[in-house]
Amino acid sequence: LADANVPFAVVVHGDDWLPGYRITKETLERYRLLVVPGDLQPDSELAALLQAGKEEARVVVWSGVAAIHARLGEPVRIQGTDRVLVVPRVCVREDGSTLAVHLLNRAYRKEDDRMEPRPPFQVTLSPDVLGRPADAFRKATLYAPRAEPAAVSVQAVEQGLRIDVPGLDFWSIVELQ
Repeated sequence: LADANVPFAVVVHGDDWLPGYRITKETLERYRLLVVPGDLQPDSELAALLQAGKEEARVVVWSGVAAIHARLGEPVRIQGTDRVLVVPRVCVREDGSTLAVHLLNRAYRKEDDRMEPRPPFQVTLSPDVLGRPADAFRKATLYAPRAEPAAVSVQAVEQGLRIDVPGLDFWSIVELQ
């Protein structure tokens, strides 16, 4: 999921060793989809809960990223490069919430211990990720190490919000307002 830039959370269902971690109906309601491994051996309580979730199309057995995209669409799409991890995060501020988009270059070259810079690329965030209409975002600022904050282009498109990233060395954060 991380390689495909699908935002996710890890949900733990404990046992006698982790009694405070139990998946409940309320847990399932917090997520659009719960993906479980094919070799999961749930106790009877969890099995019943997962079966009910499957009947409601809220639980699926992992069969690959394509199946997740078929169910949820592509929440994050990258065009123009590869090996970039995108993590959107809502930041609540007194003057209104903003969306921070963390960009991490994953093109590490072990042989010479350096990152291979990524060329300019576009990130498109789906409306589900944005939490509000794409045209609500009018301004984007790119923050990167050893660089002054810079304005970057954002545009509402049919698939959501497109951010034009001028390139990526190690990491950057785009603040959307």
